[in-house]
Amino acid sequence: MNRSRKARINFFYETFPKGRLSVLAGKMLIGKSNFMISLARLFKGGVVYLSLQRDIFGVVDKIKKQEEKEKLLDECHRFFISDIPGVSLDEIWSIQENRPFSTVIIDYLQLMNAAGCGFRHISRESELEFICQQLDVLARKTNTRIIAISQLSHKISRPQKEDCPKYLQTYGQLRLFYRPNYEKTLPKNRKTETIEIISWNEHDEEKTDFVYIDKETTALRGVSD
Repeated sequence: MNRSRKARINFFYETFPKGRLSVLAGKMLIGKSNFMISLARLFKGGVVYLSLQRDIFGVVDKIKKQEEKEKLLDECHRFFISDIPGVSLDEIWSIQENRPFSTVIIDYLQLMNAAGCGFRHISRESELEFICQQLDVLARKTNTRIIAISQLSHKISRPQKEDCPKYLQTYGQLRLFYRPNYEKTLPKNRKTETIEIISWNEHDEEKTDFVYIDKETTALRGVSD
């Protein structure tokens, strides 16, 4: 059964809480960005969407096409969209200091760098670990919802925690995005597709929630009870 709009919003507020870094990780090219763009409009307050891998006009176009156009156009003042290539940790701190937003979405994590933070990294993995740590600190300090999209290897099937680098498991809250029917041919009259959002509680117990998305655009359509 599909949850009501209010219950759906509450579900995503709990899945991506304020005051924490949340990471949405999944295989490459399965629609994580489009899904997050459609999800962004559910969050109250200002939303900054840092698109590190695509042009700003592409993001705006997808927002307009995926959702209820008239309503979304009225809400567009809530969105600040930036396509700064390779945005740094220091730049995100500056954005929050100059114009605080309730939600920051980073698309995607592996394109960030720690320039300007005085961090001398030994390896790229240690730099990403430092970035995750500092994003979680920023989220806590400013009570901001920070969501970072992360890429996993295309070779994996259903993602597990063990498939993720240690820095994704250590800092913030890890959420895995899985489309079991992505490579399957679905009936033409079927408009929606079910995806899985996999998470863990404080006792490290795995939980799977089922979310409905538009088959063509991966825009959010509902959440299963």
